[in-house]
Order: sequence, then C-alpha cells, then structure tokens
Amino acid sequence: MTDISLREPAALTDRVETARRAGAGDFRFRLMALGAAITVLLIFAGVIASLVIGAMPAFKAFGFSFITVEAWRPTRDYFGALASIYGTLITSLIAMLIAVPVGLFAAIYLAEYADRRLRVVAKPFLELLADSPFEVRQRLLAREPYPGRPDGTTNLWIVTWK
Repeated sequence: MTDISLREPAALTDRVETARRAGAGDFRFRLMALGAAITVLLIFAGVIASLVIGAMPAFKAFGFSFITVEAWRPTRDYFGALASIYGTLITSLIAMLIAVPVGLFAAIYLAEYADRRLRVVAKPFLELLADSPFEVRQRLLAREPYPGRPDGTTNLWIVTWK
C-alpha cells in the first residue's frame, strides 16, 4: 500500500482542487436547501394570511367573543365557536391516543415479526390508508340521502353533516 504524501506539490494541488470542487457543490446545495426552506415559510405565511382574511368577516360581525363563547343561537344571531373548538380538540386527542399506539405497533409487527407474505399484502394497504385523509374515506363510504333531491336517493359524493 502506498501513502500519498501531501508534501508533494502535485498531490497537494490535486487535493486542494478536489476540496474546492466539493465545497462549491456544498455551497450550491446549501443555497437550494435555503431556497426550499424559505419557500415553505412563504407558503405557511400565505396559508395563515388566507385564514386570517377569511375569518375577518366573522370577527367583524361577532367580535373576538366568537372564539371564547360556547353558545350557538342562530335565531338571535348569537354565535360562539368554543364548543366546536373544544369538541374538535378532544376528539382529535382521543383519536391520537388510539391511532398512534395502533399504528406504531402495526409498523413494528410488520417490520419485525410478520411473515413475508403477510407483509407484502398488508404494507401497501396500510400505506393507502395512511395516505388518504379520514374525511376522504368518510365521504366515499357515507351513504346518506342528500336533502336537495326530491326522491331521497343517496349520492355517494355528497354527504350531509349533522
């Protein structure tokens, strides 16, 4: 085995040139990563701005108490979203308490213990379930009558929420 000595001028020059080229690639990658990060932050700021602009009519009509009051009386033009917000947070917490352990144990079982044949069948199915939001599956599977139809027949794509 031979050792390349960095004391020789040719070896040192090659080494410096290689490091310089690698550094230029690192710099370009850093610029691309920074651009992607700034793009994500701009998209996030746009989403927040869109939500604030969309919520302004409700805040102008009902004030900030719209969020802090739980009463909902449409006949008196008195609206409060606290009960809905609280219900959403509680149901989301319960769903997470159920879904996280089940998903984690299913992933561990499939990765470590499952037979290869079961893994080949179950893994794509679980990935499809994970990729589609619950609301999409609920809309596709719900079969409630659409109130606007006189015959009362069901429509697979339109769901009335109670």
